[in-house]
Order: sequence, then C-alpha cells, then structure tokens
Amino acid sequence: MTVTNSQQKAIAARGNVLVVAGAGTGKTHTLVERCLNCLIHEQPRVSIDGILMVTFTEKAAAEMRGRIRKRIEQQAEKNPSDIHWAGQLALFETAHIGTLHGFCFRLVQQNFYALKLDPQLTVLSGEEAALHAKDALDEVLKRHYAGKSASAGSVQKLIQAQGRGSDQPIRKLILQLHHYTQTLPDPQQWFENQSAMFASQKPDQWETWLAEGVGEWKKDWLPELQTRKTQAAAAACAALEKLPQNPSRADCAAALAQILAAQENSPTEKKSPDAKLLGKFFTEAAFFDSLATISNQTDPLAGDWNWVREQMGALLSLAREFGAEFSETKRELGVLDFHDLEQFALDLLWDRNADKPTELARQWREKLKFVFVDEYQDINAAQDKIIAALSREAFGVPPSGGPAPQPPKGGTPNTGNRFLVGDAKQSIYRFRLADPSIFRRYIEEWNGPRGKTLPLADNFRSRESILAFVNSLFAALMQKEIGGIGYDKTAALQFGAADERKPLSRAADASPRVELHLKIKGAGGASSSEPDDEASSSQTLADLAEVEAEAHIIATRLRELKEQQHPVWDDETKNFRPVNWGDMAILLRAPANKAEAYAKEFQRAGVPLFVARGGFYESIEVLDLLNLLNLLDNPLQDLPALAVLRSPLVGLTNNELALVRLAQPRGHFWHAVHEFHRQAREQFPLPTTKEWGEGQSNQNVPPLPDPLLPQRDE
Repeated sequence: MTVTNSQQKAIAARGNVLVVAGAGTGKTHTLVERCLNCLIHEQPRVSIDGILMVTFTEKAAAEMRGRIRKRIEQQAEKNPSDIHWAGQLALFETAHIGTLHGFCFRLVQQNFYALKLDPQLTVLSGEEAALHAKDALDEVLKRHYAGKSASAGSVQKLIQAQGRGSDQPIRKLILQLHHYTQTLPDPQQWFENQSAMFASQKPDQWETWLAEGVGEWKKDWLPELQTRKTQAAAAACAALEKLPQNPSRADCAAALAQILAAQENSPTEKKSPDAKLLGKFFTEAAFFDSLATISNQTDPLAGDWNWVREQMGALLSLAREFGAEFSETKRELGVLDFHDLEQFALDLLWDRNADKPTELARQWREKLKFVFVDEYQDINAAQDKIIAALSREAFGVPPSGGPAPQPPKGGTPNTGNRFLVGDAKQSIYRFRLADPSIFRRYIEEWNGPRGKTLPLADNFRSRESILAFVNSLFAALMQKEIGGIGYDKTAALQFGAADERKPLSRAADASPRVELHLKIKGAGGASSSEPDDEASSSQTLADLAEVEAEAHIIATRLRELKEQQHPVWDDETKNFRPVNWGDMAILLRAPANKAEAYAKEFQRAGVPLFVARGGFYESIEVLDLLNLLNLLDNPLQDLPALAVLRSPLVGLTNNELALVRLAQPRGHFWHAVHEFHRQAREQFPLPTTKEWGEGQSNQNVPPLPDPLLPQRDE
C-alpha cells in the first residue's frame, strides 16, 4: 500500500504528534509505518522493546502486532547482514504492543508487592464483576437498614425521597457514581471535593453556576435581540449590555428584573413576526429570575440546596462505602476488575499527593522512546494520566480544562514522544465513560510548541459517491457550537488513491449509493398484506411489532439485492462481482433488544443471519422466563405482564393486547386483564362442570370469544 503525503508527514514527524484520522484513512497503516520508521531512522537505534503501542481492543492489538512483525520480517529479508533486524524479531514477543488494560495488568503483576496484592492475580469478566459488586452493595445497604450506622437515617430518607421506597434507583446511582469516579485520576479527591461542597451551608457553587449560565444566555441572545426593532427587544438588549462580563448573582437579578419589566411595559403583539421568538426569550428570563431573585427573605436556591444537600451527602457516603467494600471483597479473592487495572497502575506511576510522576514512572520514561496510542477519542481521564506518566512529558491536558501546562524550564519545545491517533467524530463509547473532550483539547493545545496536529483525510474504503453524501450531510449537521465538533473542509473525507480506484469514482458511476427507507407509523398502506413465499404465517406487516417490521423491511431489501446480483467491488480481484450474503451487515444503535427479533424475521425471509448475542441472560427465551418470574413475584408490573402476554408463552397479538386494555384504559395492565375476563364471562357464560356432567353436547357450548378466557368452575 502506497503512502500519501499526509501519511508521510505523520510517519516522519517527531515530538508530540496528534493525528486526526478520518474514517477509512489508513490510520493502522500509518501507525505501523511510523513504528518501522522509528526503528530504521532513529539514531542511536531504537529497539522494539523501547516502544509502547496500545489500543483498546484485543482484535485491533492482534492486527497491529501481526502487521508490525511482518514489516520487521521484510526488513530482515532485505538486509540479511544487519543483525539489528534479527534482534528485533527475537525481542518481538516481549514488545509492549497490545491493549492499555493488558499493559496495566503486566505492570500491576510485576509490582504486586508494592500494592500489597495477591501475586496470583486474575481479572474478572464483566459479568463476574457485576455479581461481586451486587453482593458488596447488599452488605452496605444491610448495615444501614439495620440502623448500625450513624447515617442510617439519612440513607433511609434518601431511599424514600428518590426511590419512593425502593432501593433500586439508589443502587443504580451508586454504581454509576462508582464507575464514573474510577475513570478519574484521583477518585478519593473527587469524593472529598464533592462532600465538602455539599457540607457548605450556602449554595456558593450553585450561585457561581447560575451567574455563568446567565452569562452564556446573554451571549446566545444578545446578537439576536440586536436585530429586532421592537420596544421590548430594545429594552431587553440594553439590560443585557449593562450586565458585567463576570456577573454576580445580584447583577443577574437586577438585569433580569429590568428585562421582565420591559416585557410588562411593552407587550408584544401576538401576530408580530417577533412574537414567538421574544416569547421564548422572556420565558427563559422568567426562569432565571425565579432562581436569582431573593424576595421576602426567601432564597429559592437556598431552599433547594437545603432540601438536596443531605440526600447528596448520603449518596456520596454510600458510594464511597460501597467502593471500599467492593475493593476489600476483590482483595480477599485475589481478583481485579478493569477499573482496578487503571487505578492500581496510577498508584504505581503517579504520586497523587505531590502531583508528580513516581520513580517507577521515571524509569519507564527512560526505557520508552516512543509511545503510540490508537483510538484516543475513546480515552478517559485516568487512562490519559497513565499515558502522560509514561511519556517524556509528564503533563497532559487537564481533564477539566483550564490553562495548558507549560514545558519545564530549560526544555526545548515539543520534546515529547507521544503519537496519538483518533477522531472525535468517531467516538461512540460515551456510555463507557469515554471523554472525547480530552482529544479535542489536545487538538487545541498541540498546535504550537507543545506538539503538532496533523490530519488524515484520504479515504481508501468507500466509493466516491458515498463520501460525497457523507460530506454533504455532516457539513450541515455537525456544528462546533452545538456538539463541540465541526465538519469543515479539513474534516471532509477525500477519495483516496483515485487512479487505482477509478471504477469506484463518480466519473465511472454517478448513480446514488445511499438509500433511505422510511417506515411511517400509522400509515394507511401499512395495513396491506405483503405475501411471504418462505413463511407459513399469513401475518401482515401491520401485525408485526415495530422492531419486527423494521427487520422485515431490511430482510426484504437485502434479499432483493441478492436476487438482482447487485455488483460489489472485490479488493482481491480488483473487479466487480455479484454480492454475497457475507458482504452484507446490519448495524444497530442498540442491538441487545433487537437481535432475536431480527433473527426470526430474517429466517422467515430466507436470509441467513449471524447474530452476535450478548449472553445467555439476553436471549429472548430466557428473558421471557425472567419476565414470568417477575410477574409471579408481583403481577402489578406492566412491562413484565405485557412481555409474558406477548411472548410465545401466551402468544397474544398487539391487537389483542389493545382489546384487553380497552376493558380498563387506566391503571395496571393486570387489572385490565381481570376486567376483560369479567366482561367476557358476563357476555359469554361458560358451562359449569356439573352441566358438562349432565351430558350437554358440545354443540350447545358457545364459542370462546378470546384465548384469554379460562374454563369456569362450579
């Protein structure tokens, strides 16, 4: 594979380098070639065990290891007299090329004695960690339920206020807090800061946030108001212009009072073109005023603060207590979870009290000549701190923003050794608490003496028509002011290797390559029957659940493409061929609750489908049984009740469920089921057991109106 000019710049660059690599731009190829470039051209020569290369998945790490080994073997064959390459092959198995968690595990394992851990450490799977976390949380809550703690009363109040008597919402909050804090460089410091804030008698932090919010509100509205010619807009504009750049709460209250007075003195005509816009503005002003203004010695912020601070204090205390209990449980069992790997690695590499790298970190920085990290848009603050501690520069971009740390005195500009690759537009792991803002801040900070930022925009994966569609769509949708990420000319993907991929260019084929299929709910045509030759059921599209209808449409379209022998490009033969089932993929935003429905609909359509299941407990059959157990435990749960009635255990259709609900439109669905039975019995009374025994013929038995009806006993 040839190297483009932008790739070559990234390969040859030294110091701290950040590569913004768009989709399909050959970032793995660039990483591999830069690694080889370092092995070839650095003087004195660099060894492979002096390079750290990490990514976030085992599959990506295995691919990277395979590619680098192949390139080293090629160099050894090309230069048989150079023993350097034979040495690199001998050292390759000990090279630090893998996942970040894998590196952290080896680091913790090698220094178990310093952390007072079991030398025979094992890492828990996600499912095992969740079970141990549940047991630890049970123990913590039991102590508070038994009244054996000083904060037992506060915990019980928290559960009553926020959980309405159920501890499940509180359990969820505790686990979320724990997971969040474990992605921070110093979880204990975060807890101390938050506890100190909520221990304050006054809502000082809330007042600061209120003033900041009004300041941002002013920036958003002032340009808009300046273009309006109404009296109310002019008066509001004058009040905002008088507001200081860093207003106090009193400044905000005075300005908001003037704005609301302007509204009263200058009512806007309802038919005015500015009426709707100004109405929204004054509504927002009234909201801010309700928080900023203290009237009749009543402070709305203080009232809310006093109501919430005890509950937040109890929640923070529970989360800390759970963290300690969970850690002790894992220490006794000699196991770690993925959060432990990061936090223990930080314990070894960073002195939190002195806020500087440890002696061990300095040893690693002497050993590691280059640090490569892929997919940096999915980093969190703790992981960023680990990478910074291992790198030549121990300072990174602060996770919470703020002024950029400066290079040490006497150091030359950009003397770092980090090579970070990523693209904030491809960040998809916010649910795993990845923080793409860290990557964005590096883009801002590494644009001068501390580092350099280089783009990769030549796409080698997609047709030119698809790139044109993507560029036109996201140029309009992605705005820095809205989502923090812009899509300008530097971000637009270019058609790479145009000469080699002429058949995939728009000049060769300008036909559209993107289809949009809309499933309109409640459309009249949705009730029309669509025959399915492969399926024995005569179920219509209208009878399908929403996800099943979606799967039905997709399966039908894919089967059409296969039957029409739609041409696709084959990279191996460099030519077009008819599409195969293996060329097709379905990407879902959240496949966990859809996979089973897709598998069934694709089977009906005769389309083979491989579904990656999330686990035993996520299969639809097991979920049906779990819902049945929930229903037996407490029938006044609408979701389990509907799931069981809709499942093969009962087999009701959506129309039949709607018919049941009509019997009692309000209240729990289980009560609607009983009401439906009662009405059905009155309309269609069934024969008693005695009547059957007296020889009444089956012809005199009225037909059952619905499969829900049971037999009536004496």
